[in-house]
Amino acid sequence: MNLQIARIKKTEEILRLYPEAGDKASKKIKKNVQRDLHKAKRGNRIVFGAKYRGKMVGTIQLVFKAKDDMADGKTKAHLHHARVAEKLRSKGIGTKLIEVAEDTARKRGFVTVTLGVEALNKDAIRLYRYLGYREFKRYKGKAGELFIGMKKKL
Repeated sequence: MNLQIARIKKTEEILRLYPEAGDKASKKIKKNVQRDLHKAKRGNRIVFGAKYRGKMVGTIQLVFKAKDDMADGKTKAHLHHARVAEKLRSKGIGTKLIEVAEDTARKRGFVTVTLGVEALNKDAIRLYRYLGYREFKRYKGKAGELFIGMKKKL
């Protein structure tokens, strides 16, 4: 698969990855994406996108510093909001996005990368384990859902 990986700067590019979202969810997603892109402009993160045949098919964020223990801005970075278009999952797109984010983190001097994944998302957990991530904590999300914190040494 011939993917193009680039930094995303436009909200609409990411919103295309959420076709199943209803009006209320779409508004919330749009607000979150705009906030994240604003943080990227300020230098706290990079938002990567994967394009295939000119269409956005995946995204991932590399966060440098977070309020929680997932990224400290020095040695530990965080992968955030990884998403691949549903019809194109299991084709290596997520793996490629993670590899690009990890390589960028490594070049910036980070030695550990973390991520959080919903405990119910078995396919993503399987991918992260395959790529060398290991569980280091469990925690509740804002809506009470269970998350698994995973990390990897670069």
